[in-house]
Amino acid sequence: MVVNLSQCRDIYHDYVRIKCCDELIDLYDKSGRQLYKLGNSWTNFKSR
Repeated sequence: MVVNLSQCRDIYHDYVRIKCCDELIDLYDKSGRQLYKLGNSWTNFKSR
């Protein structure tokens, strides 16, 4: 989703709010990292 938002921001910069897109990209990036870490934690927890 981050790639899609980045492309949309870059291609349609005259039609979208750049700041809003940057905030969404940042939010998706942070959320993805958190979910990845959570998945790893659950995997490690199960194997104990």
